[in-house]
Amino acid sequence: MVYLFGFFGFCAGFYAGLMMLKPLLRGKSNLALKTDRSLALKYGWIVWIVALLGCALGIYGYDAFLLG
Repeated sequence: MVYLFGFFGFCAGFYAGLMMLKPLLRGKSNLALKTDRSLALKYGWIVWIVALLGCALGIYGYDAFLLG
């Protein structure tokens, strides 16, 4: 059951990370998003960090609320 909470927390965190990138990348052209590798190094880590935080939050929620 804890894996399910971790999985859904990871997915929610991944989605939240993508929504955080939306305003940051709004001014970039489609070609720049596809070809500029420095954008991936500059902004790509944000999504994964937020996803891992979401996973940790899901596991903490399982531990705090269901195991009490």
